[in-house]
Amino acid sequence: SADDEETPSPTNQPAPSVSPRQTDTPESEFDTTIFVTGNNMSPDDLPGGEPGLTVVAAGPSSTFGVLPIVIRNNTDTPVYDIDLSATARDEAGSVLGTGSGDDIVPTYVPPGGLAIGRVLFGDTPLDDAAIEYLITADEGAGGLFSRRDMTVIEHNWVGESVVGVLFNPHDTALDLTKTVVMCFDDAYIPTDVRVEFTDQDRVEAGAELPFSV
Repeated sequence: SADDEETPSPTNQPAPSVSPRQTDTPESEFDTTIFVTGNNMSPDDLPGGEPGLTVVAAGPSSTFGVLPIVIRNNTDTPVYDIDLSATARDEAGSVLGTGSGDDIVPTYVPPGGLAIGRVLFGDTPLDDAAIEYLITADEGAGGLFSRRDMTVIEHNWVGESVVGVLFNPHDTALDLTKTVVMCFDDAYIPTDVRVEFTDQDRVEAGAELPFSV
C-alpha cells in the first residue's frame, strides 16, 4: 500500500491463508473479499467476533514483537483505512507495553469483511499477556493520495514464497505497491505475516503487476 498506490493482500490464504480480492462496485469502490488458496480453509472458518470492528484471530508474536492479526468489520457499513493500537497487560492488569497496527489491508472492508495485518510491539514481553485493541476506521474513501487496493488475479506457492499477479483497476497509475501475505495453521490461527514491496515501483491504470513475498 502506499501513496496513490495499491495494497494487495494475498493469503495463503495469504498463505494457505488469506488473500483479499477486489472488484468494482456500482460506486466505483471495491467489494473486497478474503479468499483462501488452500483447500482446507475458508473465511467462514474464522470466528465471527463481537459487534463493531474487532480482532477475531491473533497469532503468536515473532522474535521481533510482530503479532499477526485478523480484523472483522461487524458493523452495518463499509469502512476504510483501518487503524489500530494495542495495549499489553500482565495478569495483575499492569501495562507491559503498547503496539501499533501496521500494513492493515485491504483499505476498503465491507460489512462482514475481513482485513489482515500486524501489530508492532517491539521488545514488549507478551508471554501470558492480555492484549486490548482499539480499532478505528474512516467512513469514506480518502482523497487523491490515499491508499488503494489492487485485485489479486493470480497467486501460487513457489518454494517458500507466494508469487502472483496484481491488477490495477483504477483510472490512474499507482506507485510503491506492497503485497501483504498471511499464513495460518490448521487451527486457523495466523502464524506469520509477510510484507514486501513489488520490484516494479509503478503500475499504470489497467495494467498488471507481478509480486513475490
